[in-house]
Amino acid sequence: MSGRYFVILGAMRTGSNLLEQIIAGLPGTVCHGEAFNPAFVGGPRREDILGWTRSARDRDPLGLLQAMRHDAGDATVGFRLFDKHAPDVLDHVLADPDCVRIVLRRDPLQSFVSLKIAVETDQWVLRAARRRRLTRIEFDAQAFASYRDGLAVHYDRIANGMASAGTSALYLDYDQLQDPDLPHRLAGHLGLSASGGEPPALVRQNPVSLRSKVRNYAQMCADLGMTPERLDPEPLPGPDRLELAQSVPVAVAPVAGPGLLRLQTLVHRLDCRVSGAPMLGRGPLTSAALEGTLFQHGAADGRVTFAVISNPALRLKWLMGKVLFAGSDSLARLLIRERHADLPNTPDAWTAMPSEQREAVFSDFLDLVAQALAGDADLSCPADWRPQMEQLAALTGSGPAPRLYREADFAQMAADVCMAAGQDPFPAGQQSSIAGIVLPMPDTEAMPDELVARANAIHARDLQEFGDLLHAE
Repeated sequence: MSGRYFVILGAMRTGSNLLEQIIAGLPGTVCHGEAFNPAFVGGPRREDILGWTRSARDRDPLGLLQAMRHDAGDATVGFRLFDKHAPDVLDHVLADPDCVRIVLRRDPLQSFVSLKIAVETDQWVLRAARRRRLTRIEFDAQAFASYRDGLAVHYDRIANGMASAGTSALYLDYDQLQDPDLPHRLAGHLGLSASGGEPPALVRQNPVSLRSKVRNYAQMCADLGMTPERLDPEPLPGPDRLELAQSVPVAVAPVAGPGLLRLQTLVHRLDCRVSGAPMLGRGPLTSAALEGTLFQHGAADGRVTFAVISNPALRLKWLMGKVLFAGSDSLARLLIRERHADLPNTPDAWTAMPSEQREAVFSDFLDLVAQALAGDADLSCPADWRPQMEQLAALTGSGPAPRLYREADFAQMAADVCMAAGQDPFPAGQQSSIAGIVLPMPDTEAMPDELVARANAIHARDLQEFGDLLHAE
C-alpha cells in the first residue's frame, strides 16, 4: 500500500482542476479527481473508481480511500475534497499523518461569479479557447453572502481540524497556480521529483475582468460597498509606444486598423533581411506575435515612423471583425451576442449570412462604439476603438510626425520603407503576398450609405484631421 497520499482541500471554482493537472504531471503520482463528490465518483462521466461504484463508496467512504492507497503501490495517490464531500473523509485526512494536505483558496467573489457562469453555460473545464462559452451573470447580494459564509465555515473547519490534530498543509492561492516554479514547490511538498511533467492542457475559462462578467456590475459594487475602481481596476490602455525595428532605422506607429498587420509584416521582413534572422513565417502573421516577439518599444529617436490610416467606416468594420473573429473573448463580443444569438464564429459563417443580418450586426456594433466613446456603455472604451488621430497623438507625443499612408497606397509605402532603411525594394512576389493580407474581416461588399454616414460621424475627427487622404478611399 502507498505510504503517503495527498488531498487537495478547496471548493468549486478555486482552480482545483488545474492544480490536480499540475500534480498529475509529476512523475509517480496517481490522481482520482473528486473521488467523494456526492453527485458522481471521480468525475462526471465515470461509473466507478477501482470497481467502487457511487453507492459502494457512500456506504464505506474510508474503504474507498484505503482501496486507492493500496492500488497505488509505490506511487503517491490523491484526490480533491470539497466542502460538501464526505465529512468522515475530511475528518480523517485532517488528522492522518500519512496525508499530505494542500489547501487551495480563491477570492470568494471571483469564485462565486465563476461558479454562476459555469452553471449558466454548463462549462466546467476548458481545454481549447475556441470552445469558450461566454455569458454575463446577474449578481445577487444575498446569494453571495450565503455562499461566502459557507466558504468561511468550510475553511475554518479545515484550519481548526489541523490545529486540533497538530497537522499542517501547504496553502495556495488561485493566482499562484500560474507560477512556473509551482511544480517544483509541489514536488518538494509531496516528496517527489519535479522533472518530466507535461504542462496542463487546460485554459482559463473566464480571463476577462469582473465588469465584463457581471451584468449589474454597478449594483454589485454598491451592494459590496466598494467603488468600481477599487473592486475591479480599469485595464491598462493599449500600446502607447512606437514599435522599433531591431536592425533598420524604422518605427511603426501601431494604430489599429486593417493596414497595420501589412505594415508590421513589411518591417519585420525587412528587418530579417538586414539582420539575417529567420522570418516568423511566410504566410499571414498576427499583430500579437509580431509586437510581442520582434519589436522593441520606445521613442523614434531619429527613425522614420510609418503609420497606416483608414476611412472610419472601413476601419470600424475591420474592428468589428477583430471582435468577432480574431479570438476575442471580450465583453464587446458578448454584448453583440446578447443581441444576435446566431452571431457567426468564423469568417465563412459571416459571409454566408444574409446581407441584412450582417448590416444589423454592424449597426449594433456602431451603437456600442458610440456608447463606449461617450462613456455610456457597460464596458470601458478599448484603446483600439478611439479615433486614429488620438492614437497617433498618444504614440508619437511631441516627436516628428509619422508618414501617413492609406491602405490603397501600400506599394508606395513599401518603397518608402525600404528607402528609409537604405535597402532595395522587395521583389514583386514578396510584396504581393504582404499586400494580400486581409484580416480579420473578409467581407468586401459595399456598405449602405446610412451605416457609412453613422461610422463617419462616430470618428468625424479623423475625417477632419486627415481630410482628403481619407475621403479618397
